[in-house]
Amino acid sequence: MVRKSPKLLSRDQDALLRTELLRLAAELQPITVRGLYYQAVVSSLLDYISKDSMGSTVNYDLVQRRVLDLRKSAELPWNYIVDESRASYGVNRWNNPAGFAETAPWFYRLDFWREQNQRPLVLVEKAGQIPVYMQHARGLGVDVAACKGYGSASYLRSVALSVNEHICEGQAIHLLVCADFDPSGDDWPRAALEEIRSHVSNPDLITMQRVLVTRDDLDGFGAQVALRGDNKNDSRTKRFLERHGFSPDQEVCVEMDAMSPAVARDRIEAAVMGMFSGDLEAEVQLQQEHRDRIVQVLEGLV
Repeated sequence: MVRKSPKLLSRDQDALLRTELLRLAAELQPITVRGLYYQAVVSSLLDYISKDSMGSTVNYDLVQRRVLDLRKSAELPWNYIVDESRASYGVNRWNNPAGFAETAPWFYRLDFWREQNQRPLVLVEKAGQIPVYMQHARGLGVDVAACKGYGSASYLRSVALSVNEHICEGQAIHLLVCADFDPSGDDWPRAALEEIRSHVSNPDLITMQRVLVTRDDLDGFGAQVALRGDNKNDSRTKRFLERHGFSPDQEVCVEMDAMSPAVARDRIEAAVMGMFSGDLEAEVQLQQEHRDRIVQVLEGLV
């Protein structure tokens, strides 16, 4: 059944929307506003919030306004909602060496993957999604990079150089791709892989796996969040439709923002842990021991 959004919410509908947004944000944080909008669309309690289409942003704007209201009223913690689309160029500063001594150990991160045969790197399509996955990925010792669709040659070269030192030591790199299920999201990972391979010493040591969004995810979402392709005359759209057996009139495109962050993080963890041989908890404990030693050394210098 297709949802229909009312032009104006009743008092009860608005109250329920606010309550559900608070619940979803607390459960799934950190999350973007767009991600929260999609979770409202698929919520069984909010049958009056539907996906936007045909260029409309009515429902997204409604969720965005309610989220802002909840944050300004201190009902929704500001750090639950993330936005990496606007860069900050500040630098860290301290009042004295003692203050830095307290902070410095947290800059230290043990390389959990130093003795592994392969090393994962998460590639996401959108910079705004980095904080959704970063905190969880750090706990696994994994880096996250954003291609922003078709990444620039300079950016992809920097990604390649960052992993080439490991390749030179014989360690394979496995790219875990998180992208929209649409013509662009179906194609940019190929272009990224080709460009990264062109800048490393052994291209055969770089492999790639799509983690999300997949065709199976599309079948699970159904019509709730899927949209039509942007331009059926675009060559990428034609290849996308042909590859997956779709017709131009089908709603088959799904943004990665529509994935529950909890599901996405679990999926990445499963892929990462499938590559790790050994005891990750022991590595985490060793990292903490190293940090404690750093504290002791710095305290002796202050």
